[in-house]
Order: sequence, then structure tokens, then C-alpha cells
Amino acid sequence: MRRLIAATATGLLVTVAAACTSDEPAPDPQQTDGSGDTNGETDEGDPTGASGTIELAGNQQTSPRHGTTVAVNAITVDEQGDIFLDVEALVAGSRGIRLALSETVLLDDLGNRYEWAVPDANSSLQFAQDSAVELVLAFVGPIDPAATRVTLGINADYGGELQTVEDGETSNVPSYTFADLPLPGVGLDDEAAGEDDTAGIQDDTATTEVTGVAHEGPVGVTVEITGIEATTSTVLVSAEVANTSSDWRRLLTRAPVLRATQGGQVLDRHRFEFQAIRNDDGEFDDLRLEGGDEASVVFAFRGNIPADADGLRLGITASPSEVTRGQLDADEQRGRGPKVIFDLPVPDGSAALADDAEDDT
Repeated sequence: MRRLIAATATGLLVTVAAACTSDEPAPDPQQTDGSGDTNGETDEGDPTGASGTIELAGNQQTSPRHGTTVAVNAITVDEQGDIFLDVEALVAGSRGIRLALSETVLLDDLGNRYEWAVPDANSSLQFAQDSAVELVLAFVGPIDPAATRVTLGINADYGGELQTVEDGETSNVPSYTFADLPLPGVGLDDEAAGEDDTAGIQDDTATTEVTGVAHEGPVGVTVEITGIEATTSTVLVSAEVANTSSDWRRLLTRAPVLRATQGGQVLDRHRFEFQAIRNDDGEFDDLRLEGGDEASVVFAFRGNIPADADGLRLGITASPSEVTRGQLDADEQRGRGPKVIFDLPVPDGSAALADDAEDDT
């Protein structure tokens, strides 16, 4: 009996490794190319087909709704013809993720389907929010000797059709389909990662400086927005704050709210989760300002800016409904902190970040 053994290790860097053991020869995969050849041999009897390892770069997808990024970094075909894919994930959405909630699928370009070697532990590939994950997904071969490419589906197999990250926009589970990945040893080395390519997930950044966006209310706290930085999974809003009163004040009396907008209207389907206020001293849920205090802060949110957004709306001590309407129900005199809604630009290049995620599908 021949099988693949999968093991798991947990932590901030999570690895699912796979190894192959063989007690007897494995059956050939089903041939679907119509040639009638079943053993993948030349006329001289020499074996042919994929073998070795091919390093890859640029095969990265980000779920627009969930914010989790997945990349395929390498493919290995061993001497027995089993297939191993080096996969990396950055779980940066608003919650943890299960990457194998539906069946994990590997198809070759001839239509053959290869069985995934499900790990004994963590078979659903469940990982916590903010995890950096490295996986080796193992599939039972032998690979069809005539195959040159494979397609990997992660959470993507629904009714026999593979869904993409765009399909996952309407689902609670993100789907990833990496189509036509080159196999090693079949003459597609020109698609391998080059010396100048950077391996792994590339979390590009879009930034913009903001001027003239400030608030000074009756409680004596000024807030001036100075910049916005976005990646495929985070949005950081920088601000200068000062307590111009003689008494202590709080920067926040409730969690700030950030929404993407289009034409002045909030895109309800797209939410951002507040993470923390950041400054030189660390991360905080709130910041107390004594009379005369000044501080540089960053409002950190988890989430990604959709491609069709042309603005952002930030509410400080404003309710989600107030931010949606763009209008406050009550002024800030009822509390000890500022209450304001800012309409802000999207960072330069943020649409390209979203387009890059779509282009990888």
C-alpha cells in the first residue's frame, strides 16, 4: 500500500509538510488525452514527464472580501511522480480561515485529477487571524507523463467548477484557483522565478499624503489627518492630535469606523476592522491626552480597499450608521473626546493593488 503522510506544526509560521512512502508500485493515473498511451514511455522505453522542482514568482491572489493572500511558490514532482506544491498564506482578514473547507483540487492540462493527501492533523487547514502560513500540499501521483501544467483549487471546488477569488465575493469562504501552473522538467523553465524575482507573498503598498483635513471641536482636541497607507490587507490613517484644553481628554470614546465610498456613498459590502491606535509607545485601544499634550498616531484597520472605491470615510467616536450617512446625530460636547467624520481620498495606487489581486486569478 502506497500513501502520502502529511504532518503539521503550528505557530506564527505554520507548516504542513508532506513525505512519500511506498511499499508497492502505485497505479497509473487515468489517461484522458486520447492517445492510448498509458505508461508515459518513449519508443525506446525511457520514462518521460515532469520531474524535479520549479520555483515560481508572481502567483499571488488576495480575496477582496476576506483580505487573505495566498501564493504558490514552487512545484516539485518526486521520483514516484507525486506532486508537492509550496504554498504561502497571509491570513489578514477580519477572522481566521479554513483553507480546506471544500475539497482541495489539483488538475493537469489533460484533465487528470490527483488526490490530495489530507493531513492527519488540521485537515481543514484552519489558521488564526494574522497568521503567516507556509504549506506543502501533497497530491498522490504518478503525474501523467504527458502533462505540462496543473491547476490548483483551494476552497474552490463547487459542483465540479472551480471558483475564483471574485466568486468568493459572495461567499463566506474565500476561493482561490491558480490556473495553468508550469510543471518542472517539461521545457517551461522560462516561466520559473528568475534571479531578480522576489519569492513569497509581496504585500505592495499604496500611499498618499493628506493636507487640509483637520478638526478642532468644542472639547479642545484637534485632529489633523496627514496620510493614508494601504496594502492588500491593511489601511493605516496617520494623524497629528493635540489637546488644547487644560484638562485631560480621550482621543476615542468608541472604536473608530472606516468605510470605502464611491461617489460619496458608502460601499456597504466592504467593511474594515479597527485594530489599534499606534504610536511610538506601542498599540492601544485608546489614547489619553493630558492638557497640552500632542501626539502622532496611526489608526490601523484590517481590510483592503476595493477597486471601485474613490474615497474613504473615517468616523472618530461616530457610530457606523452616522458614518454611513456621513452626518453626526449629536455633537462632541457630550463626551471628553473629539467626534468627527472625515471624507478622505483613497491612496495613490490603491486601485492597482486591487487590480493586481484580480490579475492573478
